[in-house]
Amino acid sequence: MIYAGDDVAKDDPKHFGLAYSKDLINWKKYEHNPVFSRGPQTSWDDWAIWFGTLFRQKGSLYLLYEGSSYSNPKKSQIGLALLD
Repeated sequence: MIYAGDDVAKDDPKHFGLAYSKDLINWKKYEHNPVFSRGPQTSWDDWAIWFGTLFRQKGSLYLLYEGSSYSNPKKSQIGLALLD
């Protein structure tokens, strides 16, 4: 599972992490979290990232996500990141 999190803001996460479970009840966080973070200051996704979705295409792992910036927080955009 991929999840969004932040140690300060509840609705404006800055990282995505991974967790796994064999029974969907007991979960363990991936030891190399976070696997993705929002962009640097002044980038289109420097304020928050949401709704991460992972998919594999031709052997590569991609992350599709929504992002927003401090300069225009009411405008969301879709991002695609290569994680391999």
